[in-house]
Amino acid sequence: MESALQVSRDLTTALISKHVESEHWLITYDHRSGSASGSVFRGDTKTSTFLDCAQADADVESIQFACFVAEPCALAPCTGDQWSYVSDVTLPRAFFAQPEVSEHDHGCVDLSGSWRVGYLSEAGLRFGEVANIEQTGCTFELAISDLASGTGRVLEKRITGTLAIAVAGAGACPATVFGTMTSESLALNAYRHCDGRRAGIAARRVSR
Repeated sequence: MESALQVSRDLTTALISKHVESEHWLITYDHRSGSASGSVFRGDTKTSTFLDCAQADADVESIQFACFVAEPCALAPCTGDQWSYVSDVTLPRAFFAQPEVSEHDHGCVDLSGSWRVGYLSEAGLRFGEVANIEQTGCTFELAISDLASGTGRVLEKRITGTLAIAVAGAGACPATVFGTMTSESLALNAYRHCDGRRAGIAARRVSR
């Protein structure tokens, strides 16, 4: 499966082009609403089917969508009743993830140790929480007491990953995390998929 991905300028939307078997998918995924839409081209023809999917459920590993399809609108007015429900579709979060770079080509900074979280708005974490990170190669596991946990990858100065953040009344809320770091500081953005909220994370190393 060949693929290409870009993100919108405000970092809220993933733009995906993927070859899936004999089909070519052009999809946008909005991290705030959890919706995915686009078109699917079949085989060598230029015939396309349009796709509009709403997030129905999600966890840290995957997203379940309720998907509707429509053929091209041939004559105005183009209306919502031209869409028909097709099925529920479950996709791994990796389908919408930024591409990974080989650690053998680029290496990575060791984040292992304790970090003081200085600011995490909207996600409900208390000021001054300590994040503990364990790292093997370029893959790490992160835990902030009982408030958040997850996994990710660090390559050069970039971090990508997923967290499960505890939200009052909503349980564990999956979030996508990405950002930059040095060996002593982190600057991350987090998008909560359960409510579309966005948060900034800043942290400094306490100990190794």
